[in-house]
Amino acid sequence: MKAIPIKDSRPKVRLQGSGPFHGHKLRLTIGIIAKNEEKTLGKCLSSLKPLMDAVPSELIFTDTGSTDRTVEIAKKYTDHIINFKWCDDFSAARNTGIDAAQGEWFMFIDADEWFDDVTPIIGFFNSGECDSYNMAAYILRNYNDFQGKNYNDHYADRMVRLQPEIRFHNILHEDLPIYMPVKMLGAFVHHYGYAYHTKEEEEKHDRRNLALLKKELKRDPDDLKALAQASLNLIGSDDAKAADYARRGILAVQKLPERDRCALHYNARFEYIYFKALYNRGQYAKLIDELPEALKEENEPGVFHLEFYWLAEMSAYMLKDYAKAVEYGGKYLKMYKLYERGEIDRSSLMLADFHSNNEESRASAIILNGMALLKLGRTDEAAACAAKINFSAKSAAGVDSLEFCFELAEKSGDWSAPVMYYNGFRKLGDEGRIKPFLNYAEYYYYNYPEKRAQYLEAFAKNNSGDGYTLLCRLRLAAMRGDSRQADAQLSALKQQEAMWSVNESDALYYILKSRKNLMQYISKIEADDMVVFAGKISKMHDDFPSVMLDYADAFSFENPKALFCMSCCFKMCITGGSKRRDEKEYGRLVQAYMESIARCVHGAFRPEILNPSAVCSLPRECRFGYYAGEAIKAKRQGDGAGCIRNMRLGLKAYPAMKEPVEFLLSKFEAQAKSSEAKAREFRELGAQVKKNIELLIAKGDLKQAGIYTA
Repeated sequence: MKAIPIKDSRPKVRLQGSGPFHGHKLRLTIGIIAKNEEKTLGKCLSSLKPLMDAVPSELIFTDTGSTDRTVEIAKKYTDHIINFKWCDDFSAARNTGIDAAQGEWFMFIDADEWFDDVTPIIGFFNSGECDSYNMAAYILRNYNDFQGKNYNDHYADRMVRLQPEIRFHNILHEDLPIYMPVKMLGAFVHHYGYAYHTKEEEEKHDRRNLALLKKELKRDPDDLKALAQASLNLIGSDDAKAADYARRGILAVQKLPERDRCALHYNARFEYIYFKALYNRGQYAKLIDELPEALKEENEPGVFHLEFYWLAEMSAYMLKDYAKAVEYGGKYLKMYKLYERGEIDRSSLMLADFHSNNEESRASAIILNGMALLKLGRTDEAAACAAKINFSAKSAAGVDSLEFCFELAEKSGDWSAPVMYYNGFRKLGDEGRIKPFLNYAEYYYYNYPEKRAQYLEAFAKNNSGDGYTLLCRLRLAAMRGDSRQADAQLSALKQQEAMWSVNESDALYYILKSRKNLMQYISKIEADDMVVFAGKISKMHDDFPSVMLDYADAFSFENPKALFCMSCCFKMCITGGSKRRDEKEYGRLVQAYMESIARCVHGAFRPEILNPSAVCSLPRECRFGYYAGEAIKAKRQGDGAGCIRNMRLGLKAYPAMKEPVEFLLSKFEAQAKSSEAKAREFRELGAQVKKNIELLIAKGDLKQAGIYTA
């Protein structure tokens, strides 16, 4: 494709008439169309009130068939209500506002959008700056989730100087032609229209939009806006069709006899959608091959270059062409700097949502660049990439980023990278980033024991007194056998205001292994977390069962929370993955669990609840604890049958204990059978002796008979 010539698209400002508003009664008309928007309309209109109070303006509200309180809410802000019969044409509804407008300028907004601050817009109009422009745009922030964390920004050309020929076009995603010059304002609106509660809701919305777009394209097969929206609508769900629409758009641009800047941006947009479809379909080599030609077609650097380089970097990495990934990643980051400084054309921001012109994408590109550099063995350059990461970006706490962090540390031998990441997340105070890092760090710590010392040494040098740093120092001291230093770190952990998190489970392990009094630390652990603590310890430390048995020999508690902690630990020793050494140890652990959970239940509940008729109201494990106590009591009284009966009732209440209980039952039953066999043998022997004595007496051999009875 040949380069597209750009015609002069910057006409002079067209002022009409005299007076402060150039022949108009007001400075501004605000037009809104809506149907059943009672949930968000009030927020939208209240955000506009400061603007309407500060600038001579009017509000025209077009209702397209509401059946809720939408019109009632609108009447609190305006008397100018237009009832419009819906005809599957958003532009037709919008044009009712233009037809009735008395303002020099017309501004439109959706009922599910609202501003935080309209000061930039007020300043634009009241300063007279508006007289130097034909159009103005503010930022439309489209959210992809209801938490407000994932979004895309683009400039929406929502304010225009009214001229007789100005009309809305397109039945869906209606818009106005771009009249240069355009003022880009810093104000932005929040919009959650593309956040969905369910996948079905999203698909229904997409089907409706695609049907309207097909209707538009039937009327005009070369409509650039409809082709662009149709291709975007299909990206991710049907990438082949999305690419087809994008190719149709490129051909439609070629048909234009003269292409203005708007057509140029549409051309670039179609090319981006086409390349995005290739990427989604895994056609990375095709994307890399065709990209240079697309870049040549651009007359000047623009925002779309960011998109092209961003896709190219990811494609090259997927092809394992790490040198090319580094090349394209470097070009993207260089272009991003120009974008930040305002040194590249931003006017295409009025035509599309972009995915690469934000700090989130920049962070992703840096991370991918660093990963590619590591693959090439260029660790120093990779470390420089890590130092540039903005830790407020969501991708900084993503799996790719965390893998890069630990791989960098492993390959370079410099374990400061994980500490840098951790401190970066802590500085933000965002648990949503700290938690993924700690989860990954603990996963790495558990699976790569040969790297633990280096990891802990790096954190031991961290100039911080937070809980995780103290834990790492405790681990390192314990690993080195430095009990004095370990005790000091344990004491510091105890003095922390916050409760211990699951990541501090090794503090509990150290308490148990070094046989410290659990009662001094039990207040730092939430009861709900104890089983998780114990589960993590059982996976991390193979000696946990023997540690617990030794600790139980040294300490006995009456405190219910301490008893519960002990029962959780013994429970995880027998069910949580700890290696079973021998049957004798396993049997001791099961009995220790039963004794601790029984004592815990008897200490926590009133006596009147602990009986067969009332115990059914307790949670499963507590019921098991009750029956375990009854079984232990029966065994001590020599009631073997009662012991077995209660153990079976406990198992019925808490099936999770099937293996441990059946193990004990098999032992008890074997012991019972052994005892019965010995008793039978004794009876048989006694009968034989009696018979022999009787025979000797019958023979008159009283002396020999006396020997039997002696």
